[in-house]
Amino acid sequence: MKNQFQMSSRDINHAALAKAAGLAVEVVRQAGGRRCVFYFSDAPEIRELLDRYERRECLPLPAKSVLQARTELFHEAARVIREGL
Repeated sequence: MKNQFQMSSRDINHAALAKAAGLAVEVVRQAGGRRCVFYFSDAPEIRELLDRYERRECLPLPAKSVLQARTELFHEAARVIREGL
C-alpha cells in the first residue's frame, strides 16, 4: 500500500535528503511569494534521516547524491518561481 501522507518543508536541504533517499519531491511555489515548498512522502525512515541531519550525525547517503539532488531541486525551484511571475 502506498503511503498517502506527505511531509512539507521550506528547507531545500530536507528535500534534497528525501530525493537522495529515492523519494519523489514536488516543488510548489508559495502563493504570493518568491519561495517554494517541497513535498515528499512521509515515512519513519525519512523522519529518522531528517532527525540525524538536524543532530549533525553521519548520514547513510553518499554526499555526492545529496549535493546533486540539492542542485536539481534548486534549479527546479528557480524554474517554478520564474514561471509563476
